This record gives sequence, C-alpha cells and structure tokens, in this order.
Amino acid sequence: MKGMVWCAGILAVALATGATPRVAEAELAGCDLPKVDNFVLFVDQSGSMYKSHAEAGEVKEVLAKQTLLELNQEVPSKFCCLDSALYLFAPFAEVKAPYVHDQNSLATRIGWIPDRQPVSLRLTPMAKGFEELTPVVSGAKGRTAVIVVTDGGSNTGGDPIAAARALVAAKPGTCLHVVSLADCDHGREINAELAKITPECRSVEAREILGNTPKMQQFARDVFCKSRPPTPRRGG
Repeated sequence: MKGMVWCAGILAVALATGATPRVAEAELAGCDLPKVDNFVLFVDQSGSMYKSHAEAGEVKEVLAKQTLLELNQEVPSKFCCLDSALYLFAPFAEVKAPYVHDQNSLATRIGWIPDRQPVSLRLTPMAKGFEELTPVVSGAKGRTAVIVVTDGGSNTGGDPIAAARALVAAKPGTCLHVVSLADCDHGREINAELAKITPECRSVEAREILGNTPKMQQFARDVFCKSRPPTPRRGG
C-alpha cells in the first residue's frame, strides 16, 4: 500500500491525459544564477525498466518519463543559452543532441521514449552506456549536469561505477545526479555508489519528487541554480 501511494495520484491524472505535463506558473524562487551551462538526461531503457515497479505497480519507464516531464517544466528559462540533451542507454541512443534548451522540444523528445519494449534478452550494460556518453560530456562547453535515470540494474559488461567515475574525470566539474527507480537491493546499491561519485550533487528517489511540486522544484534548484550572495550592508 505504501508504495502505491507515492505515484497513484500523479499517474491517475497524467496517464489519463496522455502524460501532459503541467504548465509552470513562474520561475523558480531562489534561482538567481545558473549553476550549469548544459545538462544531459541519461535514461535507462533496458529490459528491467519495462517491468512494473515492485512498489508502484507501474512500468518504471513510464514513471521515468513522467518524472522528466515534470522536471523539464522547472528548468529555468531566464538563463541564456542553457543547452540540453537526451540520451538513452542499454542500448545507447541519441534522442536529442546537445543544443539550446527549449522546453517544448525536450518534452516532445521525452515523449519519444517508448512506453513499452520487450523485457527478455534486454540486459543492462550500464558501464558501456557511460563510456559511450563520455565523448558527449567531454565535448560540452562549461559546467555540465548529467541526470541519470535508472533502476540500477546493471547486469553485464564492465564496472558501471568505474565507468561513471571516468566520465566525471574526463570533464572536471561534471555533476552526476541520480534519479533512482530501484526496487531491489542490487539496484539500490548501484545507484547509491553512483551518487557517491559527486556527493556534492543532489541525487533522489523518483518517488520523492514525482507528483510533489515543492520537492521537484527543490531538486531543480539543486541541479540548475545558485542564489545570489546577499549584498553586504554598508555601515551607517
């Protein structure tokens, strides 16, 4: 019952309306300066992501898409020239190459991620995914946030933690954020280790932010924003 509660409300509305994201009413409060120059959504599309979440009872990829649609609504629009990109892994695929962020364009491309794919014979070579993303991140200008959305089900290939560390090392200053859809101990362990690579960068459980506007906005602030330092008062 507890697992059903965290997404039942949002899915009842979102799925009934074709997963149409809500309209953002205003820019994020406390978002004065950009923390990053570009961001990459890196989404697991392995077979395990097309299984129902053990607690939520909905396909994990559907939950991932709705979470990203909500996050996209909170990306600050006032910062000039913020680039966005969307890549999938297991297998690796480019959905949106790095380019100036446009909310509607990214929402469309998030919608292109299939809601249903075969589960069997679709393993999760997560390490290979990080290796294939590394040239994309290395070629980006300025500060980069990589938002990894996964159930942590790496089950073939090399060490995903070592591959993720190598990606961050290839582009110093890269922030690795994990949005976890793990529903087993193995997945939780992998995602926890990924989050430790850049511990100063925020990682969350999807259930913390999906359908919860204040928490989604805080996650967006943590990824994209800095507050302007207070102006020192002059002595009288």
